[in-house]
Amino acid sequence: MTKLEASLAEAPEICVARHTVRLAKREIRLPDLSFRLLRLLSERAPDPVPFDEIERVVWSAHVSRETVKQRVKLLRDSLIGLGVASGGVESARSIGYRLAEPFALYEPQVIAKRPSGARWIWGAAIGLAACLSALLAYPFILGERAPAGQISLAIHSDPPAVTGEFPPSAWHAAHQGLMIELSRMSNLVVVADEGDKQSAYLVVAMKSIPDGPYETLSLALIETGTGAVLWAETFGLDQDGYGKPVAIFVADAHRQIAAFGLQPGPNESDENASRARQLYLSASSLAKSGAEGDLLSAKASLDTALALRPSFALARSLRARIAARLVTEHGGDDRLATTALEEAHTLVDAHPDVPEFRRSLATVQMARGFMSEALANLELAQNHMPFLKSDVAALKRRISRPS
Repeated sequence: MTKLEASLAEAPEICVARHTVRLAKREIRLPDLSFRLLRLLSERAPDPVPFDEIERVVWSAHVSRETVKQRVKLLRDSLIGLGVASGGVESARSIGYRLAEPFALYEPQVIAKRPSGARWIWGAAIGLAACLSALLAYPFILGERAPAGQISLAIHSDPPAVTGEFPPSAWHAAHQGLMIELSRMSNLVVVADEGDKQSAYLVVAMKSIPDGPYETLSLALIETGTGAVLWAETFGLDQDGYGKPVAIFVADAHRQIAAFGLQPGPNESDENASRARQLYLSASSLAKSGAEGDLLSAKASLDTALALRPSFALARSLRARIAARLVTEHGGDDRLATTALEEAHTLVDAHPDVPEFRRSLATVQMARGFMSEALANLELAQNHMPFLKSDVAALKRRISRPS
C-alpha cells in the first residue's frame, strides 16, 4: 500500500443516509445540527465556510456567533471521541470554519425483507447499479402496505414535457432513486401502487420546470389530508443532472418528517398513533372554516390527540395556530395565546429548521402583537413554504401602516 492509499484508507467517512461518521471500525451517529455542519464543511473542503453560510444551511435562521461556536465544539468532541485528531474542524480567522482533513463519503448496505421472506441486500450505487437497485426495490414496495404505526408516502412526478439536456432515462432514474432513498427512513413506507397513492399520508411531488434554455427541478413534501406543503425546494440543474438535488431534498425531507412526530415512539402504541392522526386531520378540516365553534372543536380534537401522543409535534403546531386564531378572530382569552406562544417557542427551539413550526410561532406572535418578530419568522418559513408569500406581503403592509 502506498503512502497515499494508506492516508485515504484512514480518512474519516460520512454516511448521509444514517447521519453517521466512521473511522477504522468505529462508527458514531451525530445529532442533526452537528451532521449538517459536518456535511457542509466536507462539501466545501478545503475552503473555509463563512459564518453566515453556516447559519443559513445548518439552522436556516440567524443565530449568535456563540451558538455556532458551541455547535462546533460539540462536533469536535464527537469526532475526538471517534479518534479524529484535534476534532477535525479548525477555525478560519474572521471568516468561519473549515475541515482540517478530508472526509470521504460512504453508503451502507441496506437489508430489506420482501413479502416472500427472502432477504435482498441493496448496496448504494450509481449508473446501471442504481437502476438495478430500483428494479429490486420496486416489487418489494409494491407488495407493502403501511401498518397502523407507519407512515405511507407516495411519489408523483411530472417528467419534462420537452426533452432537454437530460434524456428521459435520467428522469426515470431520479424517480426510482427518490423512491429508494425515501424508503430508507424507519417507519416510512413508500407506496408505488397507483391504488394506494390516494390514501398515502404524505406525497412528494417532483416536477421539471422549463427556465428558458435551462431546466429547474421542483420538489415538495405535501400532506395529503390537508393539502399543506410542508417543505419545498427548487434547484437549478447543472451538468450533474437530477442526482444531487434529489439527494439534498431527501435528506431535508427526512429531517422534516422526523421532526413532525408522525411515527409512534418506542413506548407509544400503533393504535394511539393512528387515532391521533385521524383527530389531527379532522381538526385541520374544521379549522378551514374559521368559525368559532369549528375552531373550538378543532382545538378539542387536538387536545385529545396530544393526550394520546404528546410527541405529535405537527398536532402541537396546529393547536398553537388555532389558539392564536381564537384570540385574534374571536376575542378569546389572552391566556390561550400566552400558552400557545410557549408551545410554539418550544417547537422552534427544538427544530429551528422546520418552517411549519416557524409559521405557527409567527401566527402566535401576531396574536400577541409582536409583529416584527412574526415577520422575521414568517419570512424564514416562506423560504420552504412558498404559499406564505401573500401572508408575508400582507404583514409587511400592516407593519408599514401609520398607527
